[in-house]
Amino acid sequence: MAKVMNKNLIIALIVVFVIIGGSFAVNGVITSIFTHPANAMGEKPETTESQPLAEYLNQGLPAIVKLGADWCPPCRQMKPILKELAKELKGKVIVLDLDIEKHRDLAEQYGISSIPTTLFYNSKGKLKKKVVGFIGKDQILNILKTP
Repeated sequence: MAKVMNKNLIIALIVVFVIIGGSFAVNGVITSIFTHPANAMGEKPETTESQPLAEYLNQGLPAIVKLGADWCPPCRQMKPILKELAKELKGKVIVLDLDIEKHRDLAEQYGISSIPTTLFYNSKGKLKKKVVGFIGKDQILNILKTP
């Protein structure tokens, strides 16, 4: 009887752990049951078209494109910096702050494995620099100045 109760208790604890954490250990290997937090059913996530980005890049202006997410602290720290730069550089530089949850195609296209990742384009729409991690206003301005 005690073995059955211990077994049931262990099963119940595993079920609770899987529900809370989304992963469990089998033979020492941690296995995730979810492919993505918003995708608990294992279905392929929807992607959004990159066309709007291409349209921005064809306007003849340099562009800053930050790929991040709302749940990412450094990404959130960059938001006010990008908003400020968008106001200061209006008509001179395009500033985009894109969520990788909504733009998975861009994340795949540019091999984004860490966020924030900031892409800098020249006025001809060509990628000139890719920076991974938080970058401040001065760094962004310096990158914009370099040819």
